[in-house]
Amino acid sequence: MKQEISLVRSNERAARLFQEQLIKDFQRGSVELQLEEEQMSWEEIQDRVSEALLATMEAGEQKLLNLLYIIDLSESQFLSSLGNANLIGKLCDLVLFREAQKVYYRINYS
Repeated sequence: MKQEISLVRSNERAARLFQEQLIKDFQRGSVELQLEEEQMSWEEIQDRVSEALLATMEAGEQKLLNLLYIIDLSESQFLSSLGNANLIGKLCDLVLFREAQKVYYRINYS
């Protein structure tokens, strides 16, 4: 498991910042993401993000690409996930890792 994800799964402050970062980026992309005020389990967050990504993909490719741009996923990451049988699961993993990276860098380097 990567250290960025370990941090947001084991540290209460990092977990709160992680959820806030997810909500912020999804709101900027005009995508509804329902996360609770209190800390949620990793699995609950995965489920909610997967649902939001699926709804976004159903709303149109451009909306999904806009959200991924806001989250700062690279084009190569997105394109490599297209061949995956579980596209939403792969995109969810990429999104969660990128958001965890942002929190990790904020905590360790600011």
